[in-house]
Amino acid sequence: MENDLLNRFIPVLYLHPKELTSPISVDDYINNCELCVGGKKKRIQNNPWKKPIIVRENKNILLSKGKVKLPLPNRFRIIPKTYLDYQGKYNLPNKTNIDLIPIYGKVEYYQDFIDIIYIFNYYYNNAYKWLGIYVGGEHQADIEHIRIRVSKINNIYEVSKIYFSAHSKDQGRWVKSKNIEWYNNIPNKRPIVYVAKGSHANYPSSGIWFRVFGFANDKTKKKGAIKWNPKNIINLNERDDLM
Repeated sequence: MENDLLNRFIPVLYLHPKELTSPISVDDYINNCELCVGGKKKRIQNNPWKKPIIVRENKNILLSKGKVKLPLPNRFRIIPKTYLDYQGKYNLPNKTNIDLIPIYGKVEYYQDFIDIIYIFNYYYNNAYKWLGIYVGGEHQADIEHIRIRVSKINNIYEVSKIYFSAHSKDQGRWVKSKNIEWYNNIPNKRPIVYVAKGSHANYPSSGIWFRVFGFANDKTKKKGAIKWNPKNIINLNERDDLM
């Protein structure tokens, strides 16, 4: 029943044609991370027109790449301020295999409705550019989501609205079902999600979305978009290690 709900509304994501960061499964992300503690973040950037690189200086590696397994052993859980430092490849989205990258789902039940949450993982959030200058905002581990709210009417699940995540709670938005774009023009089925270049914020339509007084606008595009039509969804209620 729960897996049927998750599969019923799987979104189709339109990544910007110039997106530099491929989505990645959480398992692959973790397998390419070191478990670390301490160290200092350092931003390396020769000039404001060159993409910055973030490194950790003087970090202590508790588990090397390929040896991090969830759930972590208790001896590591009790250490404060541990973190994962990604050491894998920085791949472009690949149209030939992007559909095989899984997304994650969770069903939450309420008295009058059901929320179906879909989660998407990227290994990196790129820095914002303004007038050709990189203005910051880059970080590892970029987790985004949408939340589909459905009601069951006469044994039929109907979407009432969808929440699109974007950076923070105050920038996300609820959008009514009638204003959603649906894949293959089939309402109440699979929504189309437009993913902003670099930041991976989610939006209900393509275009430029104004942010931070115009200094960090999000750009989404339909024409030429890299279509991510996920074939695999992982039910987080069946993955206690990830939860």
